Amino acid sequence: MFWTYSQHGYRTGGLWDRVGHELGHRSKGWERDLARVLLTSSLYAHFIIEHNRGHHRRVATIEDPASARFGEPIYAFWPRTIVDGFRSAWRLEGERLAREGRTTWDPRNEMLRGCLAEMALVLGVGSFFGGWGVMAYLAAALIGILLLETVNYIEHYGLGRVLDQGGLYG
Repeated sequence: MFWTYSQHGYRTGGLWDRVGHELGHRSKGWERDLARVLLTSSLYAHFIIEHNRGHHRRVATIEDPASARFGEPIYAFWPRTIVDGFRSAWRLEGERLAREGRTTWDPRNEMLRGCLAEMALVLGVGSFFGGWGVMAYLAAALIGILLLETVNYIEHYGLGRVLDQGGLYG
């Protein structure tokens, strides 16, 4: 596993993503909020939206960006799951806001807030540590994201569900 060292001690690359993933399943609001903080710190805030509202419904279907297709190399899976997961989270959040009679640019938009928080975080890192600090931070975030998505690849590789006659996945 990839290890980094900070002034706060050893940290496993991707550990916070995994903890954030698990906390995102909890029912208590403060635990889900902590999941958002952890995933935002790894520049993957959209994951909690896509995973809980999209992946859980569509797991092992062609519509699920987190389910690796049979024969799909991991190097093809990574860009597909990252890009399609991000797009799906925007769509899911837009649908949620529309059901509430709100627009995409409403302040309650979790995707918008997550993206703004991630940008502020990168700008903060840049203001303290400069360009090299931003590059190191982005590299560490990418390693964490790839580790998280590698787990998805392994867990869901080649699984498949199809629609039954009632239009439901079996």
